[in-house]
Amino acid sequence: MPRISKSPSRLLFAIGLLIGVYFASTAVQGAIRNARLEDARDQAQEEVDGLRDKKAHLTAIVEYAGSDEYVEDAARRELGFIRPGETAFVLVGPEAPEEETQSPDWWERLFPR
Repeated sequence: MPRISKSPSRLLFAIGLLIGVYFASTAVQGAIRNARLEDARDQAQEEVDGLRDKKAHLTAIVEYAGSDEYVEDAARRELGFIRPGETAFVLVGPEAPEEETQSPDWWERLFPR
């Protein structure tokens, strides 16, 4: 059987190689984790930006709803108010056709005696 010599330099090389592999794998795992965290941060930032836009839109709606312009528009549209000197018009659609009422003896026409 061949005998393997255990010289201190080979042992130190093996230990150094193991330590190097450990540090390399730790560095790769850290890089992967950083990439995932950056993706999560970017998604969160996009969500925050979207929510800021939505907040600005809703704030503008609230400000408009409290303005005199909106109150006047709502009074005209929903309540039919008019300004002094204006003439109100009411549009009337075409009359609905009357329904044909069937006589109560319709079944006798289907089943003669």
